[in-house]
Amino acid sequence: MDNDRSRQINDVQYVSSGPVVYWMSRDQRVRDNWALLYAQKEAVKRKVPLVVLFCFVPHFLKGTLRQYGFMLKGLSQVESGLKKRNIPFFFLSGEPKEAIPSFLRRVKASSLFVDFSPFQTKKRWLKDVSRKVSLPIFEVDSHNIVPCWRLFSAQAKSTESFRVKLRSALPSFLNAFPVVRKHPISFRGKIPAIDWKHIVDTLPLDCSVTEVSWVKSGETEAQKTFRKFLKQRIREYKSGKVQSGAREEWQWRLQPYLHFGQLSIQKVVWAVMHSEIDPRFKAMFLEALITRRELADHFCEFNPYYSSVRGFPKWAQETLDRHRDDMREHTYSKRMLEQCKTHDKLWNSIQREFALSGRIFGWARIYWAKRLLEWTRSPEEAIRIAITLTEKYGISGWDTSSYLNITRAIGGTYDTPSKTARPVFGKVPSINPDHRETRRDFRIYAGKS
Repeated sequence: MDNDRSRQINDVQYVSSGPVVYWMSRDQRVRDNWALLYAQKEAVKRKVPLVVLFCFVPHFLKGTLRQYGFMLKGLSQVESGLKKRNIPFFFLSGEPKEAIPSFLRRVKASSLFVDFSPFQTKKRWLKDVSRKVSLPIFEVDSHNIVPCWRLFSAQAKSTESFRVKLRSALPSFLNAFPVVRKHPISFRGKIPAIDWKHIVDTLPLDCSVTEVSWVKSGETEAQKTFRKFLKQRIREYKSGKVQSGAREEWQWRLQPYLHFGQLSIQKVVWAVMHSEIDPRFKAMFLEALITRRELADHFCEFNPYYSSVRGFPKWAQETLDRHRDDMREHTYSKRMLEQCKTHDKLWNSIQREFALSGRIFGWARIYWAKRLLEWTRSPEEAIRIAITLTEKYGISGWDTSSYLNITRAIGGTYDTPSKTARPVFGKVPSINPDHRETRRDFRIYAGKS
């Protein structure tokens, strides 16, 4: 295990012999977690205890019971898994810039390991914490196979340029995981018991959006779901007879686990690559699992405006600006859209299913977002509503893939301009209802409209 996956974000040297602390946030698992492995390696080397903490930030992105209920159930399993390995788990609630420095001082931490995140809010949290403590801080990318900062120093110009560079780097990083062992040095401080039910009942959560039943939370369920995929679907993939809809379904079944870090994308890819799946379908499956996911992280890392019109490519900003005053045949408020009160029965069906299940399949998500551009008064309003609804209803609401999909649909990110301009859209491509993949994905919703 080398240091290519980690980087020190400050120049502070060791000044304490206290425990190594891992601030878990994006990768909420015990197994196959590079950040935890690096933290344990450092703790063993220095012969000190290892401690894991999670900081719950109230009202972060206005999260609902759907997302936080899923997350908290998974964290309860993390606590149990760490306890078996002699690693205490602490659950904090509050603003990171206050809660985390206070905790680090209380346990007299010697160093801090953190999960990598491309989000601006989490970067700000990390910067605030680093200003208030005097200890080495290391960032580890456990979410991507190739650490996000290793490929480019600025946003890639195209999907193809990103794909080429990613493929050349994969062999250096795609390898098997070491095992997190029972930690040899015990933490001597007080470890408060965590009442997970009390946390769910008392935290300020929006309970109007309920949890979903099609997926169960936790690292154990994540591993079980993935093993089931390998066992039951491998024959279809091997024969080449699997339908593209089945690929989409299984990718979505894995998505919540990947988003909350309950399952390692590297573990999934390693298993698929060493399977007997037909190479053609293996490539298609891995394209979605690796290239699109890692491109989304890359986009959010190097484009600070990933959630606004300012993040669109220049050509898209210009064409949308020229057409912002075009006549709209229909305009709807956020409330009408959220209540599925449009003239488009298909769009209503997609939104209704999204509100109930927390997911949108395939090309339907592009159609859903492009309609928002067509039905709102400006691109700014369209992207704002798209992100608000996604963060509210999506089981993986604030995922980097969500932001990239929305900016691609509304703002042409990593897309090719149309040769001719259309009203409202300008040269941002509009969706073709007769496209083969579009017709396939729409059949899922047609019977519900």
